Amino acid sequence: MPRIQVNKGFEKKAKKLFAKHPDKRKRVTAALQQLAEDPRYPSLATKKYDEANDVWQSYIEQGTPGAWRVWWRWSKTEENTIVVLSFGPHP
Repeated sequence: MPRIQVNKGFEKKAKKLFAKHPDKRKRVTAALQQLAEDPRYPSLATKKYDEANDVWQSYIEQGTPGAWRVWWRWSKTEENTIVVLSFGPHP
């Protein structure tokens, strides 16, 4: 099972986004837990987002305009570790 790690600045951004959208906290937490259990879980709909930088995208929610996503990559230094880069509404 992969380990979840967050990049610098993640906590600050999370605090800001959750202040604006407190209803999303539960969904983000659930998606990150599912990501740690199985990054290929069907409801996450994980796919490569940026081939050049090896960034992946997984769904936090689906079927709504501006549905939220989480962007992440596999750690280059720690085995079996997912580094969460950002999350928020689909651009």
